[in-house]
Amino acid sequence: FAKKKKLAEAVAVFDELKASGGQPTVHTYTAVVNACVRSGAIDSARKYMEEMRERGIAPNVVTMTAWLKGVCDSDDLSEGRALLYSMNSGGVEV
Repeated sequence: FAKKKKLAEAVAVFDELKASGGQPTVHTYTAVVNACVRSGAIDSARKYMEEMRERGIAPNVVTMTAWLKGVCDSDDLSEGRALLYSMNSGGVEV
């Protein structure tokens, strides 16, 4: 879905997973964050990043890389720098 920029479909599948009692994982969150970023829906990506953390799911390097791309694409360079710093200080090799 992310490669084809089919955000609505990605979100629908993700929501269906949660509605059916399935537990999202870092991989499913990464997929939906990446779909949001590739579609330019940075606010939606931010929402999923926050939801992921609220559920106690730690983002992996792929999640963080997708999120960093989204932040930088939104021209929020100060947030991008802060994110890069937090990734580096958090043990994510950058």
